[in-house]
Amino acid sequence: MGTNAGEGKKQENKKEEILKVSREFFIEQGYEKTSMRQIAAAADVVAYHFKTKRDIALEIVQRMYHRFAAFAKMYVSRHKKPILYSGLLVNLNYMVFSSEKYEAFYRDILRNDILLDVIAKSGVETYMSIRDNYRPDLSDEEAENFISVSMERTLVLYDDSLEMIEGSIPDVIFKSYMGLWRFPDVDKIMEEVCVESRVLAEKILSEHPEIYG
Repeated sequence: MGTNAGEGKKQENKKEEILKVSREFFIEQGYEKTSMRQIAAAADVVAYHFKTKRDIALEIVQRMYHRFAAFAKMYVSRHKKPILYSGLLVNLNYMVFSSEKYEAFYRDILRNDILLDVIAKSGVETYMSIRDNYRPDLSDEEAENFISVSMERTLVLYDDSLEMIEGSIPDVIFKSYMGLWRFPDVDKIMEEVCVESRVLAEKILSEHPEIYG
């Protein structure tokens, strides 16, 4: 048993080394310009843990998304205030990824639908909480249809689109899916949440710079 445990720990350490090396490459030169050959040369063994470069990126982005969620939960209850919690996540996601450190990686994960896949998998619980509080008449399948980062991809990758919007990018992203819920006072709630979530996100980033990783 001791041997198996030791081997398991060794493999886990190797996985973490691969993620660390890959993250450094992705931040320094972007996802698209990083090759599996580069990662393998720096981390030695890769294929045993990850079949593709995309799998590595998905793991890195999912961990970052979970870190944003962990900090958001320190300030807002997802169950009691799911809309504010959702708005806060949108702001944290955008503010961290659009920072100079992650900018190239951010554009690549939007272009390759990596962020979309992570949010589609990890954001379901938040949407279910919104459904339960505001639209209990919707089925799980109907509620899941509100999950989208297509607006985020358009605004970040195509700068010309910024001339056609009013408000900040996180506000537009948030309103693009919240407006679809069609419950009473949704417009008023969205405006209030846009302000409150932005202030909260700035507070979290100021008090917890470690969120940048």
